[in-house]
Amino acid sequence: MFATKPLGAKSGVKRCKRMSNAAPRVSQACKACAGSKLKCDEDASCRRCVAKGIPCERDTRFTETGDKTSPETSIQSTIDQELSIPVLEPSHLTLSEDDFSKFLKGVMTPVEGQESRPIDQADLTSINHLYNPLPPHGLLDFRVDGDTRFDDVAMDLWDLPCSPSFYYNGILLEPKASLPINPDIQPPNPVRPAVLGHVAYKESALGMWEPSQNDHLNSNIKALSVLGDSPQDAIQLHSLEVSSQLFKPLSVGLRDQMLLLTLNACKPESKLAIIRAFPHSEILSKLIESFFSHHRVQADSWIHGPSFEPNQQGAELILTIVNMGTMFADSKILHSLGFALHEVARLALPVMFERANSMTRALWALQAFILDIELGLWSGIKRKMEIAESHRQMPFTMLRRGRRFSKTYTPADPPLPEDAGETLQNKWLTWVEQENYNRLTYHCFIMDTQVSIAMSTCPLISFSELKTPLPESNDLWLAKDAEAWKAIYLKQQRQPTRLTLYDYFRNAAEIDSSYDGSFCQLVVISGIWGMVWQCLQSIAVLDKPRHSDPALTLRQQEILQILHRFRVNMMGDEASWHDGPVTMMYHLVYMHLYIPFEEVELFAGKGHQSDARNALSVLLDWTNSPESRKAIWYAGQIIRAAEMFEPGRLRGFYTIALYQANLTLWAYAVVSQVKGTNKNDSVLSDDETVCLNGPETPLVQRFISRGVPSVAVIQPSALQHGNSPIRLMDREAVVNYVLGILSANFSHVEAVPPLVENLEQLLDKLGRAEIDV
Repeated sequence: MFATKPLGAKSGVKRCKRMSNAAPRVSQACKACAGSKLKCDEDASCRRCVAKGIPCERDTRFTETGDKTSPETSIQSTIDQELSIPVLEPSHLTLSEDDFSKFLKGVMTPVEGQESRPIDQADLTSINHLYNPLPPHGLLDFRVDGDTRFDDVAMDLWDLPCSPSFYYNGILLEPKASLPINPDIQPPNPVRPAVLGHVAYKESALGMWEPSQNDHLNSNIKALSVLGDSPQDAIQLHSLEVSSQLFKPLSVGLRDQMLLLTLNACKPESKLAIIRAFPHSEILSKLIESFFSHHRVQADSWIHGPSFEPNQQGAELILTIVNMGTMFADSKILHSLGFALHEVARLALPVMFERANSMTRALWALQAFILDIELGLWSGIKRKMEIAESHRQMPFTMLRRGRRFSKTYTPADPPLPEDAGETLQNKWLTWVEQENYNRLTYHCFIMDTQVSIAMSTCPLISFSELKTPLPESNDLWLAKDAEAWKAIYLKQQRQPTRLTLYDYFRNAAEIDSSYDGSFCQLVVISGIWGMVWQCLQSIAVLDKPRHSDPALTLRQQEILQILHRFRVNMMGDEASWHDGPVTMMYHLVYMHLYIPFEEVELFAGKGHQSDARNALSVLLDWTNSPESRKAIWYAGQIIRAAEMFEPGRLRGFYTIALYQANLTLWAYAVVSQVKGTNKNDSVLSDDETVCLNGPETPLVQRFISRGVPSVAVIQPSALQHGNSPIRLMDREAVVNYVLGILSANFSHVEAVPPLVENLEQLLDKLGRAEIDV
């Protein structure tokens, strides 16, 4: 394929032989032939000159060059003559016009009479002899196949320079340092950022997965060998977060059941190595504790920790909990372990349901299924994400057919003041089981909404079918035992009938303190998203301006009223907004109501160039409307909410939400530049700008309705270095600020979650893109 040895090396026998066996060439063409750029022969007077009757003169400096030049020098000379592109040192790269700017130039101002050409049709034949290839590797895709010691090889690829001149479909093309630079070729000017939009999306977790022969089950399971023969030495248990709840050590029998599930999923020749490398019970117990230390503070906690007994659970559930626990560890080795065991659980769960169909109604089996899907959805690995997305329908159907979306189940008996001992314990456990089901149902609804927003797909669960009681208060949920549960229960003022999401929308019901506030807020926002999705699809299909269709306008007004009522009744005053996930989801739903986000991603390079050209015309109209200013306002509020997250919590879906907000600001800035607006905003006073990530003020309302002031800024928080406002038109600075928020949230760890690292690189590439119009 490409050359793998220095071109001037004597070991290149095949290359030298091929060139020496070629037809003899004259050492130096005569002046007449050279001037006409025609072939000359070896005779003292060439045939062409004799036929035309003209003198055949040669430059005497080259008459004997062919006899005295070594093969290596001859080869190098030939290469120098044929070289048509400069080869520069990596630290001084200058990129050609075939970069991100040309991609968008072809989108915005296509060359007349010439159709734009995608990158996969680029002609690389002229550089085949200049570079050595590395094996194909998606630089934005976290991989667990091949050598799984991520500290050694795989993770080093993250530090490589990202340039479309060096990357082609994930292949790194490394320049030959031994080749001289042709002095007659001027390097391209000016220096351009190293990004190509559609290549960046193709390699990112948000791009389409294109399966290859290397994508299969065993390529992921063999990552278990990362632990070696002494897993207790390879894993640094101090990287796991200390749990406030300690469980009984995992039994050897349950650990062996998990090992058996793993052996059933691997090839026979790998079984001995996996038996030696499988984690010990101590490691598995620590991972279980790590999972619950994070899960108990999750806004939509849905597995009851205080009553959880690991040794009384099925091996499949423990396996999925362990897998999720590895994602919270500050260890690339544990991440690799979790992704490998994730494949084991994904294969084991269908077997379990087929072996006994009654398991489709068992709580722990459904919990295991949802955990396995959730890990895949936010893994940052396109293969896992697509498989998990396609599996969501199965547990949702099991819950629906098991009547968990309805009120058909009799509520658990409440505790009485005189209850004690076994009676109280049984009441508590009965309540815990019902509450587990209720929370599992609504967690699935929230997860379904998050997938719909992140991947622009239709929700699978309708807000109108959820008649399950809303989650009870968090204090009641986290009560450590039956006595504490009874005490909290008896102190609460409770309605005789528990509210459902259906009741909230139908009767405008109020949700009091006996419910889990943050959980219920996420549930209601997810229900509103279902309405927003329906409205957006109607707008897209009818292809009419929103203001021209009275029915759509009325529907949008109804949604805005529901959002306003939610804010007034459930979120309270803006100064009291300290819940990052809820605040981010609230503003994200608002933002999507005012932006054609699919068009924004196509414009940024997620699709083909023709898609980007079509999207540009839509976005040009969008930036002329108040809707665009509303969208960037809510995008700024999402960035503000991201700073509320506790350390290490800005992960999974919420990372994608932050990416979407940043991309909204980026698209507005780029399209505004295309229109020629906001070009003289470099020196402006404070009263001439509107802060997008600040509190809502009359100035903000004037900006949204009239576009005055015309300059929008992002105000860095006190935690960020520097306090100067960042102009929205300074796309790279805005992206850097967002990347700073992500970095600050994971500043205490070295092993950043793969999806977070993935989106960091995607945003960085978009932020550094030059746009030529």
